[in-house]
Amino acid sequence: MSRPDVALRRRAVLLTAEARDLETSQPDKALALATEALRLAPSLIPAAEIAGRLLALQGREPASKPPRRPRTWKLAPHPDLATVYAFAKPGESPRERLRRVEHLASLTPGDIEGPIAIAVAAIEARDWQRAEDAISPYLHDRPPARVLRL
Repeated sequence: MSRPDVALRRRAVLLTAEARDLETSQPDKALALATEALRLAPSLIPAAEIAGRLLALQGREPASKPPRRPRTWKLAPHPDLATVYAFAKPGESPRERLRRVEHLASLTPGDIEGPIAIAVAAIEARDWQRAEDAISPYLHDRPPARVLRL
């Protein structure tokens, strides 16, 4: 990483920390800070998580196309992003959340985070076969503990 990139990432981390501090008391300012942090460092998971959560709580995010998390997910798939993405539209049924997570996972084929997120959503939807199908390829050759827990 070049010096300017390091400086931008550090600035984004500071903005994210400030956003986290203001999340409950000043959500609009926290959202602006998290959004700016994502502009500077698109793979910064905590910033995407804060922005996604605040957008969903405020009902300002289109349910079908959350703007930041898929971009961040493509750069750095993470279970927290899958959770925020799954619950982007309050009131959705577990089956609707499963469809949302399946879309998210399709953006990073070959990455284990997608199938794990699908399995979690499928379990919540009580779709046992879909959960098993998602993680079965990872049950051989020393599976990760997260897969075994599922």
